[in-house]
Amino acid sequence: MTTRLNSFFQQDAAIAWEPTEPGVKRKIMAYGEDLMVVRVVFEAGAVGKAHQHPHRQASYVESGVFDVTIDGQTQRLTAGDTFFVPA
Repeated sequence: MTTRLNSFFQQDAAIAWEPTEPGVKRKIMAYGEDLMVVRVVFEAGAVGKAHQHPHRQASYVESGVFDVTIDGQTQRLTAGDTFFVPA
């Protein structure tokens, strides 16, 4: 995982995409001890595995429809919606 603890600004074009699962790729835009900012793209029909984070994460749905489950609660989100995952 890339660590960007000492940089205030990130250029999207300078960060490479990392494949995470079939049909899913991400860019770690910023990372600190208690917060991570990641840009993630899901191809149509791709599913992310359930996982946990040691830090908080907030996400913004840029386009499409995204079903997310947090703490056993599933919500369908669409473009413009957000969700927050506590540590």
